Amino acid sequence: MKLSEILPHLQPTYKSVEIDIACVLHEDKWNNFVTLVKFTDQNPITSNQQISCNAKLQRMQSGKIFRIYKKYFAIASLPEIIENFQKGIKIIDGNIIYYYHPIDLINFGLSYYRPNSSAEAKFGSFTTFESASNEIRNTLYPLVDQARSEVVHLGYDSIFDAISRIFETEYVAESTSYVIVKLPVFAKIDRVEIEKRQIQIVSKYHKKLGGLFLRYEIKNFKDIEPVSYDQSHGKFQEEGDFEIWHLTVDSVPPEQSRDDIRCEVNLFYQPLSVDVSYFHERFSKMMAEKKLLEANPLAKIFNKFCSIEELQKMFSQAEVQRSKLDVSDHFERTVSWLFALHGFQSVWLGNDLQITRSPE
Repeated sequence: MKLSEILPHLQPTYKSVEIDIACVLHEDKWNNFVTLVKFTDQNPITSNQQISCNAKLQRMQSGKIFRIYKKYFAIASLPEIIENFQKGIKIIDGNIIYYYHPIDLINFGLSYYRPNSSAEAKFGSFTTFESASNEIRNTLYPLVDQARSEVVHLGYDSIFDAISRIFETEYVAESTSYVIVKLPVFAKIDRVEIEKRQIQIVSKYHKKLGGLFLRYEIKNFKDIEPVSYDQSHGKFQEEGDFEIWHLTVDSVPPEQSRDDIRCEVNLFYQPLSVDVSYFHERFSKMMAEKKLLEANPLAKIFNKFCSIEELQKMFSQAEVQRSKLDVSDHFERTVSWLFALHGFQSVWLGNDLQITRSPE
């Protein structure tokens, strides 16, 4: 779907557009190296005041070869933002950043990506990126090494490290993104718990999001059909701009122990046909089952070195950030381990091209 198709459904949940620009000086002009356009629920005035008090970021905005600008714009200024990008420029605090070609932001095609970590993770987003052309890479990338000294004394390992930390999105030397766009969907499952013979489901969503529904399924009982609930069911608690949705489901078979239950819960945003649940949420209950250690010898041996609780922490968003792996590799490794610990034969090849590519 294009941004123009998604935005009408989500724009009421946004207060500002965060624009982060890393740029390089070339031929006496500041040229975009990579730009992040992120829609947020942050107050633009408060957020910009915080930026002005950040001494390190202020110094990043005054580099001689390389700069990073961060600015929040009120959502009402979106038409002007789109128009500027179409002209191939962006102005931040009087500084003009040039793009090698017009950026047709409104017609960008986006896909929805869900976080792979647990419920405390950030919301999923519609996102996309436009890659830099060979001309841009050949012109600007050689300047990167010259700019390294400007960021190292500020505590960054490289300009890629500076971009990743300031943009709060992974950006490595191999990245080719020229413009990145993110539209978060402020809805997620916070937790799913089985108490006595009831399933307690807690979700959080922006109060201006309508058309949400929950679908839950008891996975290991064939006679129990999946059930869906819309927002007319359950109890609601207001928390700022958000609603906390509490739903209690009486569907645990009385003849079964709670340790035998495995449920899957999905939260859908119907207008855009998006599942805003989390992959990890589905597996967390499987990992917590006591029978995991009894049924799988590998898991039993693994537990001698690493408890199930420690393993769960390894799959958290904080661990992803600490890991030397990129996000996709961390996700692949996580899935491989989970399959292996549940009795499947699983091997994670990683990015070893000599193994993964066929000799032919």
